[in-house]
Amino acid sequence: MPWDPVKYLGVRLTITGDLTFERDYIRKKTLDTIKQLTKHMYHLQQIHWVVHVAIIPIFRYSAAIANWDSQEIIKLENLWMRAFKHGKSMPACQT
Repeated sequence: MPWDPVKYLGVRLTITGDLTFERDYIRKKTLDTIKQLTKHMYHLQQIHWVVHVAIIPIFRYSAAIANWDSQEIIKLENLWMRAFKHGKSMPACQT
């Protein structure tokens, strides 16, 4: 059906060009990663690395074509800030 998403070149879209599924996928993967981070005692540098290696690249891959509006970008940035804030709440690493 034209409204069912397909994955083409790593981007989820419908035959009609709707990229809503791609944006939903990025939000879901971001939230899943944040949930995983909250279960661990990573220190700030580790959280920073995870956000820059595992969360932001998912967004960047399709950012130019996914038609994000400014409100969606702000919400996504707020999710990234949640991940960073979790790292700040962890005790300092003792080495």
